[in-house]
Amino acid sequence: MKRKTLVLAAVLFLSILAATAPSVMSGIPGDANCDADVDISDAVYLISYIFSGGSAPQSCGSLVDSVATDRRLFSSGMEYYDQDNFISAKIYLDSVKNQFPTSTLADDALYRLALIDFSNQNYAAAATGFASVYTTYPGSPIVAQAKYWEANSYYQKEDWATARTKFQAVVSIYPASTVAPQAQYKIGRCWEQSGNASANLTAAMTAFQSLLTNYPSSQDAPSAQYNIGSDNYALENYTQAAAAFAAQIANHPGNVLNDDARYWRAKCFYQLQDWTNAISDFTTLISTYPASPLLPAAWYYRAQCKYNSEAYTYAQAGADFQTVVSTYPTSDVAPSALYYDGTTYYQLGDYANAIAQYNLLLTNYPNSDRHESVLYKIGYSYYLDNDWTNSINSFATYLAAYPNGKDAGTAWYYTGRAFEQRDGTNPGNTNAHAAYCQVIQNYPNCDKVTSAQGRLSGVGSSTCP
Repeated sequence: MKRKTLVLAAVLFLSILAATAPSVMSGIPGDANCDADVDISDAVYLISYIFSGGSAPQSCGSLVDSVATDRRLFSSGMEYYDQDNFISAKIYLDSVKNQFPTSTLADDALYRLALIDFSNQNYAAAATGFASVYTTYPGSPIVAQAKYWEANSYYQKEDWATARTKFQAVVSIYPASTVAPQAQYKIGRCWEQSGNASANLTAAMTAFQSLLTNYPSSQDAPSAQYNIGSDNYALENYTQAAAAFAAQIANHPGNVLNDDARYWRAKCFYQLQDWTNAISDFTTLISTYPASPLLPAAWYYRAQCKYNSEAYTYAQAGADFQTVVSTYPTSDVAPSALYYDGTTYYQLGDYANAIAQYNLLLTNYPNSDRHESVLYKIGYSYYLDNDWTNSINSFATYLAAYPNGKDAGTAWYYTGRAFEQRDGTNPGNTNAHAAYCQVIQNYPNCDKVTSAQGRLSGVGSSTCP
């Protein structure tokens, strides 16, 4: 039992040793039996020597040439590399780099080591490694790839200027390489990442257009076309943006970006107040891409188009707003959809339903930025519905929450009017008089000041205290 325990302990110890101790024979850490491989056989070899009288470790002599060849080491390294076992892969590839620097595989080993650093997000070391490939082996067939990945390392470090310069070198020196189209696309992305200034986005679009002109069949062509549209949209060039999104849809059928392109083309028409074409594109998106994450926004903006278009009724717009609220209640646009659903009722003179929807918004979306407008509209809806007491109380709720709100002066004015309507226009209506004085004294820029001054004498003194 004691011997078994010692053996197990030795296995653990020697396994650790095999992973860390370099062999004097092949130069591979842990290669105890000098077979140019690191596995359990190295631990077994040493156990046999220690416990069973096996052969002692010794110099492998000519085995360095006959077994631990550059090709064998590289092959073992790549086997581990393809398994994403980068620790083991690095052991073998380092051996190729260090023992066989003049090998035809040395450049590839150095390149793979840099890729391992890149995969481990060690971008500074990766950039250095890729640079070593083309400086040490300038005639290597993978120089273009090394330069591309060096640039990509700087891209990952968000050093946009350096990355852009190095990507440009790839395109300029190796325009026919397999990485040139990707480099051209990344030039545009570097400009975009440098900020939304007009000059940056214009330079980005120039880079993307160069990709479409020189590499129209590349895998990045759809993204380049899409980005031209999005950059034009950011610059408020809506007509040009719509044309770019249309080209994306027409030239790349079935592409994963097409639902986005359709949505943003519709948004371009929306910004141009071309309600007919916007509604058409939103409708196509809704019917063609039923699983798109853009559906809530598509329904919402289609409703907005109908709300603003004379070709549609408020009821038709309200139906779309209700779809957003009922089908996508947790979406970002749901609070605004509920607000406009209430407003469609408001526009139709159905104040009871308008108030109901506004109160639902206050309950279901307590953090919505629509609360100020909703509280005011509840008060005004009651006023238009001749419910003077509820109007007075609702305006009081609004004014307590937003005493300096954009409609505060108007709320005080209609509070005075509601008091007049309920209690009569007479010199003793002190509540109405006080409300009008609030408008005159505290909200001098309100457009109801003149009206409030005109009504003072009917409910008391013609001046405010």
